[in-house]
Amino acid sequence: MSVARLVKGALAGSIATGPMTVVMLLIYYVLPRHERVLPHPPEMITRRMLGNWAPGGRGMPRWLVWVLHFGYGGGTGAAYALLARRLPLPPVLRGVAFGLAVWFVSYMGWLPAAKILPSADDHPTRRNVMMISAHIVWGAVLDLVLRHLDREDEAAEDVDMEAAWPLIADQDNIIPDTSLSAGDAVA
Repeated sequence: MSVARLVKGALAGSIATGPMTVVMLLIYYVLPRHERVLPHPPEMITRRMLGNWAPGGRGMPRWLVWVLHFGYGGGTGAAYALLARRLPLPPVLRGVAFGLAVWFVSYMGWLPAAKILPSADDHPTRRNVMMISAHIVWGAVLDLVLRHLDREDEAAEDVDMEAAWPLIADQDNIIPDTSLSAGDAVA
C-alpha cells in the first residue's frame, strides 16, 4: 500500500465529511426540540474528549469541533483506502457498508467503551436515524471520490503530454471569437 493511496483515502474521507455533515445538520434541525437539547454528536464528542481545554486557555472554539470532525473523516477515509479493494461488494455499496461499520464501531463500540457517549442503544431513535443516514452518505461519497481520484491517476499516466501540449497551448483557437467590435452593426 502506497502513501499516495492513504493520502487519497484521507482526502476522500475529508471531502465526504462535507455532505455527511450537511445531512446530519439538516436532520438535526428538524428533530423535535426536546431531542435537540443535546448538541449534535461531533460537538458532544469533542466536548467530552477535550473538556474545557482549548488553545489559549479560553473556552473551546466551535471551529475546533469541525476540524476534528473532518480530521476523523479523513483518518477513517485513509483506513477505507486500505480495505476498499478487499471488500467483496459493488463499489458504492462497499462505501456504504464501510460507513455503517464506522457508525457501529464508533457509536456502539469505542465511544461508549471510552465513556465519551452512551451506546447508540440509549440514544433516541430519530437521533440514531440521523447518524446512520449521515454515515450512509459519508460512505457512498467516500467511495465515489476515492474511485474518482484513482481514475484521475490512471488517466494521468495515459496522457502523452508532448502530444497533448499543442491542444493545451492553443486553447484560444478552440472556440472562435464571436465578440462584436465597436463598429459592428447589431441587428
